[in-house]
Amino acid sequence: MIVDTLLVIAGPRACGKSTFIANCRSNKALTRIAPDLARLFELAPKSVRMTQVERHAGRKYPAAILHLDIYSPFEYAPVLPRDQLQAWMTVERFGAHTSMKSVRDARELYAVTLFAPRQKTLERWLQRKAAGNRRQVSTNLAQILADSGSGEALYRHLYSVWLKFLAASQPVQHWHATEKDGGYAIEVAGSD
Repeated sequence: MIVDTLLVIAGPRACGKSTFIANCRSNKALTRIAPDLARLFELAPKSVRMTQVERHAGRKYPAAILHLDIYSPFEYAPVLPRDQLQAWMTVERFGAHTSMKSVRDARELYAVTLFAPRQKTLERWLQRKAAGNRRQVSTNLAQILADSGSGEALYRHLYSVWLKFLAASQPVQHWHATEKDGGYAIEVAGSD
Protein backbone atom coordinates (compact mmCIF):
# COMPACT_ATOMS: atom_id res chain seq x y z
CA MET A 1 0.00 0.00 0.00
CA ILE A 2 1.51 3.29 -1.08
CA VAL A 3 0.10 6.36 0.66
CA ASP A 4 1.09 10.00 0.29
CA THR A 5 -0.54 11.15 3.54
CA LEU A 6 -0.92 8.43 6.16
CA LEU A 7 -2.74 8.87 9.47
CA VAL A 8 -1.97 5.99 11.82
CA ILE A 9 -4.39 5.30 14.69
CA ALA A 10 -2.37 3.05 16.98
CA GLY A 11 -2.90 1.17 20.21
CA PRO A 12 -3.15 -2.36 21.52
CA ARG A 13 -5.97 -4.71 20.59
CA ALA A 14 -9.31 -3.71 22.17
CA CYS A 15 -8.15 -0.24 23.24
CA GLY A 16 -10.88 1.55 21.26
CA LYS A 17 -9.27 2.32 17.87
CA SER A 18 -12.42 1.53 15.86
CA THR A 19 -14.58 3.61 18.20
CA PHE A 20 -12.15 6.52 18.04
CA ILE A 21 -12.08 6.42 14.22
CA ALA A 22 -15.88 6.14 14.02
CA ASN A 23 -16.34 9.08 16.41
CA CYS A 24 -13.93 11.23 14.43
CA ARG A 25 -15.55 10.26 11.14
CA SER A 26 -19.02 11.12 12.46
CA ASN A 27 -17.72 14.47 13.76
CA LYS A 28 -18.49 13.54 17.39
CA ALA A 29 -14.87 14.09 18.33
CA LEU A 30 -13.83 16.54 15.62
CA THR A 31 -14.91 19.58 17.61
CA ARG A 32 -12.63 18.51 20.47
CA ILE A 33 -9.49 17.76 18.48
CA ALA A 34 -6.82 19.89 16.89
CA PRO A 35 -7.79 21.38 13.52
CA ASP A 36 -4.79 19.69 11.87
CA LEU A 37 -5.99 16.30 13.07
CA ALA A 38 -9.62 16.99 12.09
CA ARG A 39 -8.41 17.89 8.58
CA LEU A 40 -6.70 14.49 8.26
CA PHE A 41 -9.92 12.62 9.04
CA GLU A 42 -11.70 14.62 6.36
CA LEU A 43 -8.84 14.14 3.88
CA ALA A 44 -8.53 10.35 4.22
CA PRO A 45 -11.60 8.52 2.92
CA LYS A 46 -9.93 5.11 3.10
CA SER A 47 -9.47 3.28 6.41
CA VAL A 48 -7.38 0.10 6.34
CA ARG A 49 -6.82 -2.36 9.15
CA MET A 50 -3.26 -3.47 9.66
CA THR A 51 -4.24 -7.04 8.82
CA GLN A 52 -5.53 -5.87 5.41
CA VAL A 53 -2.46 -3.94 4.26
CA GLU A 54 -1.16 -6.80 2.11
CA ARG A 55 -4.49 -6.89 0.22
CA HIS A 56 -3.76 -3.32 -0.86
CA ALA A 57 -0.17 -4.05 -1.98
CA GLY A 58 0.85 -1.87 -4.89
CA ARG A 59 -2.26 0.32 -4.68
CA LYS A 60 -1.71 4.06 -4.36
CA TYR A 61 -3.82 6.32 -2.16
CA PRO A 62 -3.47 10.07 -1.80
CA ALA A 63 -4.52 9.70 1.87
CA ALA A 64 -5.51 6.85 4.15
CA ILE A 65 -6.00 5.93 7.78
CA LEU A 66 -4.14 2.88 9.07
CA HIS A 67 -5.87 1.15 11.97
CA LEU A 68 -2.74 -0.24 13.67
CA ASP A 69 -2.82 -2.85 16.44
CA ILE A 70 0.57 -2.45 18.13
CA TYR A 71 0.41 -6.06 19.33
CA SER A 72 0.13 -7.57 15.82
CA PRO A 73 3.87 -7.62 15.05
CA PHE A 74 4.29 -9.88 18.09
CA GLU A 75 1.21 -12.05 17.57
CA TYR A 76 3.11 -15.10 16.41
CA ALA A 77 5.87 -14.89 19.00
CA PRO A 78 6.67 -18.06 20.87
CA VAL A 79 4.80 -18.26 24.18
CA LEU A 80 7.35 -16.96 26.66
CA PRO A 81 7.56 -16.12 30.37
CA ARG A 82 6.94 -12.43 31.13
CA ASP A 83 10.60 -11.36 31.42
CA GLN A 84 11.61 -13.16 28.22
CA LEU A 85 8.58 -11.82 26.35
CA GLN A 86 9.53 -8.25 27.23
CA ALA A 87 13.07 -8.81 25.94
CA TRP A 88 11.70 -10.48 22.78
CA MET A 89 9.45 -7.50 21.92
CA THR A 90 11.93 -5.19 20.19
CA VAL A 91 11.69 -2.21 17.88
CA GLU A 92 13.52 -4.24 15.23
CA ARG A 93 10.93 -7.03 15.33
CA PHE A 94 8.14 -4.46 15.31
CA GLY A 95 9.62 -2.67 12.31
CA ALA A 96 10.13 -5.94 10.41
CA HIS A 97 6.37 -6.60 10.30
CA THR A 98 5.13 -6.35 6.69
CA SER A 99 2.57 -3.63 7.52
CA MET A 100 5.27 -1.27 8.76
CA LYS A 101 6.52 -0.71 5.20
CA SER A 102 3.49 1.52 4.57
CA VAL A 103 4.37 3.56 7.64
CA ARG A 104 8.03 3.90 6.64
CA ASP A 105 7.18 4.75 3.01
CA ALA A 106 4.45 7.35 3.57
CA ARG A 107 5.40 10.75 2.19
CA GLU A 108 3.66 12.48 5.13
CA LEU A 109 3.16 10.58 8.38
CA TYR A 110 0.76 11.47 11.16
CA ALA A 111 -0.07 9.31 14.17
CA VAL A 112 -2.50 9.19 17.06
CA THR A 113 -1.56 6.77 19.82
CA LEU A 114 -4.53 5.75 21.96
CA PHE A 115 -3.64 5.22 25.60
CA ALA A 116 -6.32 3.17 27.33
CA PRO A 117 -6.13 1.82 30.88
CA ARG A 118 -4.78 -1.73 30.84
CA GLN A 119 -7.65 -3.04 32.97
CA LYS A 120 -10.28 -1.56 30.65
CA THR A 121 -8.48 -2.96 27.59
CA LEU A 122 -8.34 -6.38 29.26
CA GLU A 123 -12.08 -6.26 30.01
CA ARG A 124 -12.94 -5.33 26.41
CA TRP A 125 -10.69 -8.06 25.06
CA LEU A 126 -12.26 -10.66 27.37
CA GLN A 127 -15.76 -9.55 26.32
CA ARG A 128 -14.85 -9.98 22.66
CA LYS A 129 -13.28 -13.35 23.28
CA ALA A 130 -16.28 -14.53 25.32
CA ALA A 131 -18.68 -13.29 22.64
CA GLY A 132 -16.77 -15.31 20.08
CA ASN A 133 -16.67 -12.46 17.60
CA ARG A 134 -12.88 -12.43 17.41
CA ARG A 135 -10.37 -15.10 16.57
CA GLN A 136 -8.46 -16.75 19.39
CA VAL A 137 -5.54 -14.71 20.64
CA SER A 138 -2.23 -16.05 21.88
CA THR A 139 -1.30 -16.54 25.49
CA ASN A 140 1.22 -13.70 25.15
CA LEU A 141 -1.53 -11.10 24.65
CA ALA A 142 -3.41 -12.46 27.66
CA GLN A 143 -0.18 -12.14 29.65
CA ILE A 144 0.38 -8.54 28.48
CA LEU A 145 -3.17 -7.45 29.28
CA ALA A 146 -3.38 -9.29 32.61
CA ASP A 147 0.06 -8.09 33.79
CA SER A 148 -0.92 -6.04 36.83
CA GLY A 149 1.61 -7.48 39.27
CA SER A 150 4.70 -6.03 37.63
CA GLY A 151 3.51 -2.43 37.52
CA GLU A 152 2.09 -3.12 34.05
CA ALA A 153 5.62 -3.41 32.66
CA LEU A 154 4.63 -5.52 29.62
CA TYR A 155 1.71 -3.26 28.73
CA ARG A 156 3.90 -0.14 28.99
CA HIS A 157 6.69 -1.89 27.06
CA LEU A 158 4.29 -2.63 24.18
CA TYR A 159 3.58 1.11 23.91
CA SER A 160 7.28 1.90 24.28
CA VAL A 161 8.23 -0.29 21.31
CA TRP A 162 5.64 1.43 19.11
CA LEU A 163 6.73 4.93 20.19
CA LYS A 164 10.41 4.15 19.57
CA PHE A 165 9.58 2.74 16.12
CA LEU A 166 7.55 5.85 15.33
CA ALA A 167 10.32 8.19 16.50
CA ALA A 168 12.85 6.42 14.28
CA SER A 169 10.60 6.22 11.20
CA GLN A 170 10.65 9.70 9.68
CA PRO A 171 9.33 13.17 10.44
CA VAL A 172 5.93 12.72 12.04
CA GLN A 173 3.24 14.81 13.69
CA HIS A 174 2.01 12.80 16.66
CA TRP A 175 -0.85 13.11 19.12
CA HIS A 176 -1.56 11.19 22.31
CA ALA A 177 -5.21 10.37 22.95
CA THR A 178 -5.87 9.22 26.51
CA GLU A 179 -9.21 7.65 27.34
CA LYS A 180 -11.03 9.90 29.78
CA ASP A 181 -14.64 10.36 30.90
CA GLY A 182 -16.14 8.35 28.04
CA GLY A 183 -14.05 10.19 25.45
CA TYR A 184 -10.43 11.10 24.81
CA ALA A 185 -8.13 13.86 25.99
CA ILE A 186 -5.99 14.62 22.95
CA GLU A 187 -2.70 16.46 23.12
CA VAL A 188 0.16 17.03 20.73
CA ALA A 189 2.94 14.58 21.51
CA GLY A 190 5.42 16.14 19.17
CA SER A 191 6.47 16.89 15.68
CA ASP A 192 9.78 15.55 14.43
